[in-house]
Amino acid sequence: MRAAAAALAAALIAASTLAHASAGPRRASGSPAAVASRNLSHGDLYDALAVIDGRLVLSGEDPLLVSGEGAASPHSPPRRCHAALVDPATLALWDPGTGDCEDPRLYGLRVLPVNFIANGTASASTVRIARVTRGGGYTVGPVVMRYSEYSDTDAEWVYGDGYLWIYDCLTTTGSVLLRVSQSTGALLQTIRMPDVDRPLLAADGDGLWLAPAANSSFTPSSATGLYRVAPDMSRPVLVRRLPTDTVYWMIAARHTLWVDVNHAGTSQTLLRFDGTATKPAADVRERSGPGFEGVDFGQGQPEYAGDTADGLWTVDPQTADLRSQRVVRIDPTSGRAVTVATVTPPDGYYSDHSSPPTAIVDGSLFFLDPPSTGSYGAPQGPSFLYRLTPG
Repeated sequence: MRAAAAALAAALIAASTLAHASAGPRRASGSPAAVASRNLSHGDLYDALAVIDGRLVLSGEDPLLVSGEGAASPHSPPRRCHAALVDPATLALWDPGTGDCEDPRLYGLRVLPVNFIANGTASASTVRIARVTRGGGYTVGPVVMRYSEYSDTDAEWVYGDGYLWIYDCLTTTGSVLLRVSQSTGALLQTIRMPDVDRPLLAADGDGLWLAPAANSSFTPSSATGLYRVAPDMSRPVLVRRLPTDTVYWMIAARHTLWVDVNHAGTSQTLLRFDGTATKPAADVRERSGPGFEGVDFGQGQPEYAGDTADGLWTVDPQTADLRSQRVVRIDPTSGRAVTVATVTPPDGYYSDHSSPPTAIVDGSLFFLDPPSTGSYGAPQGPSFLYRLTPG
């Protein structure tokens, strides 16, 4: 089993002697950004990327760190997952290890949702909370949510401002949101919510934000709006009505929320909300140029990252017909999007993801091109980790 979270943190302090390898990125013409990369294909272990307590963490084999990911059956042995820390300066990997997917220590966390999926069976899916124990191990607690999992009703979660927030629209008690302590794993609050299948979730210092994703089905019972819930609030606040719209992506950081609203495929609007205000501080309609091609779908990893200080970032999708990936920065105030760099993956790379997972550490953008998945689920093709540092 992998060492505890303290060992993970200590690994970043150690001096790095391993230099990163070049993997074929190039700067866009006239761009001051510097691009570096590391070839991860020798292991093909990692397909997820996250920042946890300021540390950059790679994980793979369907880690429970990723929202909506499922655990093994409670009656089966725990699945095994992989994780490693990344040295942001060199892209060297530190303390790589393998452990139970439901062990919070694997990812440097104290609390982790354990989502058991029984697809298509009414009220048979469950969420429990795993937490680190005083003795240095971990334990999985009792069921805190029981729900029916279909293609559009899987439990989703997000961490933010000291809490783990878990949402599902089809639980045995209706559409609910759980607020869990990120340090102890205690269930602090259960909040009744509007019905939104396939939602987007974001959390910051002002609470949890929820909106319908672009692939929400909008059945007659589904709500169509942007909602906010702060700790100890008994019900959500409707921040903005979205009668015919969905949200392409949403980022919350500190006390600011950015929402990209899609107007039935005809145009888009980037909204910025400061603090708890229900009136947007910025409202930029139908932007031209790059920056709005990628779409988040709730389950899985966010494809946009950033904040007021570093800007908002994404990497355009790359497919078999598009050999390059554009790294795009969106100005957090004006909404203006520009291509900062262009990365050309090596031959043989292909991803069916909308965009690769992204993260910001110390002002640099990191993104991961994971290995493609073969017909039998085995990884195939190259896998690369990139770092882009603005000039």
